[in-house]
Amino acid sequence: MNYFKLKLKILFLFFILLLIIPVHDAFSELELLTSNKVYSEGQPFFVYGKGQPNETLIIRLFAPDETIAKFDQIITTNDGSFNHVLLTWPTSSPSFPFGTYTIEVISTEQNDISQKIDVKFTS
Repeated sequence: MNYFKLKLKILFLFFILLLIIPVHDAFSELELLTSNKVYSEGQPFFVYGKGQPNETLIIRLFAPDETIAKFDQIITTNDGSFNHVLLTWPTSSPSFPFGTYTIEVISTEQNDISQKIDVKFTS
């Protein structure tokens, strides 16, 4: 009889832990794509992908020195897709030097999951 009570207590504690510990959402989805991997001056920087329907996403572009060069917030469509021209690459300058940039999209509704892609800005 004590063995049965012990098993019951362990099972009860297991269920309590499942309620307390956050479990990664199995239905989370976030996809980020770019039209190119290498860009030059005057080209549009087009990003697209998929999140959840009508979800707010944050898009950040990190410069080669890891500062944020561009920041946007968008909302996905009813089917969860998004497409956005983040910028048209300007003439190289101290603000936008040639080099490797990182684009990141962050979900504000899926536990801040994110996706990143590196792209090159070159002459």
